[in-house]
Amino acid sequence: MSGLLPDLAGWALRGGANNEAAEAEATATPTVAIGTLSEDDIRARRLARMLHTPLASNDNGSSPMEIDDRKPPAKVVNSKSNNNTSPMETESPPTNHLKKLKVDSSSTTTNTSKPTKLKVRSIQTAEQKLLRKKETILKNTCGIALSCSVTSTTATSKQYVVLPCDTIAEGVNNMAGILATRLALSPHDPILATSPPPKGHGLIGYLGVCHRLLGEELKVLRGGNDHRNTSLSEWVADIQKQVVAYAASSLMEPDLFELAKDGSAQLATCLQSSGISSDVSTSITFGTHGPSSSFYHRLCDELQTQDASNTTFQSLIEAVVVIFLEGLSHVETVLDGGPTGSGGGLVWVTAFTSLASHKGAAQAL
Repeated sequence: MSGLLPDLAGWALRGGANNEAAEAEATATPTVAIGTLSEDDIRARRLARMLHTPLASNDNGSSPMEIDDRKPPAKVVNSKSNNNTSPMETESPPTNHLKKLKVDSSSTTTNTSKPTKLKVRSIQTAEQKLLRKKETILKNTCGIALSCSVTSTTATSKQYVVLPCDTIAEGVNNMAGILATRLALSPHDPILATSPPPKGHGLIGYLGVCHRLLGEELKVLRGGNDHRNTSLSEWVADIQKQVVAYAASSLMEPDLFELAKDGSAQLATCLQSSGISSDVSTSITFGTHGPSSSFYHRLCDELQTQDASNTTFQSLIEAVVVIFLEGLSHVETVLDGGPTGSGGGLVWVTAFTSLASHKGAAQAL
């Protein structure tokens, strides 16, 4: 009993059973709900746990919360807070890396906002270059442009007669058809207003100019040392032959082309102009390789070839002589001048000389 007295005395002094319950409640570890902690408190407790240092009590006397050691600590980004809790220090990336990221970001933005346009340069094959060259020769010698060509614009249409075609290859490789289309135009067709000179010399004068220009082009091609000009020169020579053949056919068959219905009068006008004009560009008796290469000389050869009996050629020469004699009837001497537009006696004598420059025509006189 003696041992129990001190214990009872102590128990009584502490306030009995009620005090004992209060003491037990005070000494018990308080439990704080996670929901009552602020976000900064949670960060501070986690940091204390990672650093293995005791956590100072907060104003509300709460104890550190339990953290699962099995999970790795999460990286926390610094953020500003309204309380006095210090922000957590984090490792910043190297400065060079940041600069690299900025450069890459700016370059990406530039590429997306302003895409670079690559200029694709078309490469022409040897065949395409040859077609372009033929097209240029066709315009410069015959005054014909193809509608399928990219160069047949409004500017070129004022200088050349534009004819329809599906492809350039079809046009330049079918010169017989292209020339026939050009010669079959009506005299009243507005497209002829853009045709090159000579004006007023009709179809015969036009073909004579084409023949001379083709001869000059052929002379240049054959004079060069480039073997690639061989096929081109053959093409030009073939056009020159077709020009002569069409001229002979139009004189033998006046109804073949409407532009050549007065073919004998056109031939007489060309011979008269060739005799008095100093401009060889309109002369049908001037040849790039001598008189035998002239349009008139080859025309007479072609007429004799197509006319086996030589009757049509004879009739043509006689029709031209009649026109010359009509001009001479207005003068008494060679030095006399004739009516306005007809020329003087010397003009008609010179025309006779041009007519007789071909042996076959001279024999037909």
